[in-house]
Amino acid sequence: TFGLLGPNGAGKTTLLKTLLGIVRPTSGRGWLLGKPLGDRSVKQHIGYLPENAYFYDYLTGWEFLQLAAGLFQIPNSIQRQRIPQLLELVGLAKSAAKQKQLRQYSKGML
Repeated sequence: TFGLLGPNGAGKTTLLKTLLGIVRPTSGRGWLLGKPLGDRSVKQHIGYLPENAYFYDYLTGWEFLQLAAGLFQIPNSIQRQRIPQLLELVGLAKSAAKQKQLRQYSKGML
């Protein structure tokens, strides 16, 4: 576990986004866990929750997980296997996740 401390505007968030491959560096190169920045195999080991997370509140939980998986180019066959496992892990019934929109979730559920 790591923490970054610094004043507003110092670049803490930009650094994290760059390490995760969300933002491309303007110059230079970097590595994370021995791999180039943004490498897909590295992303599997890292989580990122922004301060003000934005969710597409009209999507169901299932649809949101499909969207996120698609952004990381996770094949559909793996999505069909993994999404139910994730829903079970957090105690969401598969049927509820397919019907309930994110706007109906509590903040703790998001």
